[in-house]
Amino acid sequence: MASSTLVIIGSGPGVGIATATLFAQNKFNNIALISRNIDRLNRDKKTLLEAVSSTGIQVAVKTWAVDISNTPAFNKVLSEVEKFGDVSCVLFNAARVDLSTLLDYDENEILQDFKVGYIFSPPSLLSSRG
Repeated sequence: MASSTLVIIGSGPGVGIATATLFAQNKFNNIALISRNIDRLNRDKKTLLEAVSSTGIQVAVKTWAVDISNTPAFNKVLSEVEKFGDVSCVLFNAARVDLSTLLDYDENEILQDFKVGYIFSPPSLLSSRG
């Protein structure tokens, strides 16, 4: 069976881990989890492996802690992810959540939101996959 890799950028206990579990149960044998928080990544990996363990499915899960707004560090992680397996699907689930007062939001904070939510353009991760 060919290797199928799911990459989740913005892993977390809600949509991220639910998606990872669903894909792992449906023949994706490599799951790459990316998040800023290493503790969350460790919990997500454990949750995913526990969810598929009773099914007898073998899945490899690797984690990377990186702030995707740090473009050089993020590109380095994407290069490592490419070595993990042939990427079949990417879920961009990253968000920067911060409380604010309606219509009273610092310009730099808005720019940071755009940087996190809009910068995803990995140089080669998906370019040859259409």
